[in-house]
Amino acid sequence: MKHLAIAFSSVVFPLILLLAGVAAAQTRQPQPSLKDTLEWMQNTLYEKGNVNIDIAGELRSVSLTDFSECQIWFTYTATKDGRESYSMGESLNLADIDPSYVNFHPFPKGHIREGFGLFSAGIQNDAKKIKFRSHGSDFAVSKISFDMDADYGARFTKAFKHAVNLCVCTEN
Repeated sequence: MKHLAIAFSSVVFPLILLLAGVAAAQTRQPQPSLKDTLEWMQNTLYEKGNVNIDIAGELRSVSLTDFSECQIWFTYTATKDGRESYSMGESLNLADIDPSYVNFHPFPKGHIREGFGLFSAGIQNDAKKIKFRSHGSDFAVSKISFDMDADYGARFTKAFKHAVNLCVCTEN
């Protein structure tokens, strides 16, 4: 009888675990595609992210202006007294970004920028692979960062990291 119980448990328990794993896999929600993720980022960043952040009388904004596969372009603009005072752009390949270097840090209570936070993403070993254009000059940097609304920042960061992971998997 003891041998029957051992045989029964060695067959039934693995079968239960297998069926539980299949059921869990079937209930997982599909992850958004790269295109869907980048479109969401593009459509929401300007509206919810950090449009018209007033810093010393200058209104600043950032937008994800374009993307093609894993290549994305950000544009930063600043206006003062209704006129554009400067514009900068960054181009990067998401596959170059290290997912562990994608972060969002809300500014603490009492900080002059309370209600906002700093989004940042970087490339491992400080490799300068991000193309940056400012005032007609081009140069390469290893990190991007910009302020954004604190409530939106965590969602944007999660989406950005998801896009990076999709691109890193595609490149490897």
